[in-house]
Amino acid sequence: MFFSGQGPVFVAPVNGSGVIGALFDIGNLESFQIGFEPNVITDKESKSGNRLVAARIETELTANMEIVLKEPNLKNLEAMFRSAKVANIGASVVDEVNTQAGLAVGDYIITKFQNISAVTVKDSAGSPLTLVLNTDYVIESLKFGRIRLLTTPGAQPYKVSYTHAARTIVPLFNAPQASFFVHMEGINTVDSTNFLAQFYNIRLSPPTDFPLLNDEFGRYTLSGEVLIDPTREGDPNFGRFGRLSNPI
Repeated sequence: MFFSGQGPVFVAPVNGSGVIGALFDIGNLESFQIGFEPNVITDKESKSGNRLVAARIETELTANMEIVLKEPNLKNLEAMFRSAKVANIGASVVDEVNTQAGLAVGDYIITKFQNISAVTVKDSAGSPLTLVLNTDYVIESLKFGRIRLLTTPGAQPYKVSYTHAARTIVPLFNAPQASFFVHMEGINTVDSTNFLAQFYNIRLSPPTDFPLLNDEFGRYTLSGEVLIDPTREGDPNFGRFGRLSNPI
């Protein structure tokens, strides 16, 4: 039977007891593949003069997964960068100190939060001087919180007060390494039959590359090692690494 696969792929966190969390769709993929690599020890005979291999032992079998993502959504970013996302509610910030030293005309101030409004800028004197919008500074991007200085009056550092909107942030590597369950609902597009692919205990590695400037559509490679799931030992319907079922 010829084969050409497609189908949605879902991922869920899984704890050390094998309990699977909520599945989420990781979106459109360019590829999804599993690779297997045995570790082999061989022994050679000593009679023929050719040192031919006489015996072979497989000491272990490793399995690896590689997914090439097209959609770096929040859930995918959390998985890639071992992150626990942070939901910032909208709030007001008063006298946020800009720590950039020695600012000159034309330099930028960047606020801690983005999507800002109601901006005021003061100096750090005991009786603070309030800088004048479009005279001492211009706000070049409310979306990114970027302010350009037209003059540098008063005492630095400058203090910025503003209101920011709610947003979700993905801090890099702020969570421990996690395991994931992977579930694919496959379609063989040659004959329209369906197949199931499941892998129970994937440990992901951070991406070696994460392109942020692209001439074409971005591609993001997510790889990991397929580990055994000790909670499934002894069940012939599942196996310890994963399972394939075809057709459905």
